Amino acid sequence: MKSFASHFYRACACLGMLLLLGTASTLANAQELPVEVGRERLQNFLENVNTLSAQFTQTMFSAEGDSQQSSSGELLLKRPNRFRWDYQLPFPQLVLADGENLWSVDPDLEQAVVRKLDDSLAASPAVLLSGGRDLEEVFTIELVKRDEGLLKVYLAPREAGSDFQALCLGFIDDRLVRLELVDNLDQVTRIGFSEVVLNPDLDDASFQYVPPEGMDVINQG
Repeated sequence: MKSFASHFYRACACLGMLLLLGTASTLANAQELPVEVGRERLQNFLENVNTLSAQFTQTMFSAEGDSQQSSSGELLLKRPNRFRWDYQLPFPQLVLADGENLWSVDPDLEQAVVRKLDDSLAASPAVLLSGGRDLEEVFTIELVKRDEGLLKVYLAPREAGSDFQALCLGFIDDRLVRLELVDNLDQVTRIGFSEVVLNPDLDDASFQYVPPEGMDVINQG
């Protein structure tokens, strides 16, 4: 499968956060804000947004800042614990949570991997956005600032052994427009959202997956 783990944990994945800010001049021009400002923005988003649809562009950067891989597609989200990352370019791939299970589907390989949405996955950014666990239970807010026209909220995972060391959510008003992660190898993944629609009418069928005939299904429990 074409690196499902890299898609999900970056998609779906402190000083390391400073890597997300770019150059020192960017830091100098940014306006630091009280942590409570970020907490209120996050809580407002999590409490008032029950469904979401958006187009996304995902770019991975090496620890040296070199662009390594780009992909794009559509995101659908419905609380609790339902999301659909539908990668369309450069090749099709689907990462889907139906409320109980997590599916990773590679049509080119005719292979699907399914596993339970357990506590380890509930600590991921994708499940956080879909209402898997309480924000303060999973993350600490390390920094809040206004930069690049965005309100940026920087989070660090509370649990040891997480697949990423830092997470940044960028907002314009109440719209989430950017998600950035730093993994444990200091690689950065940036996901930009466009055509964001808050609280659209999304049917549960959008978050169900039935493997077609001939699909090789690997059940990881």
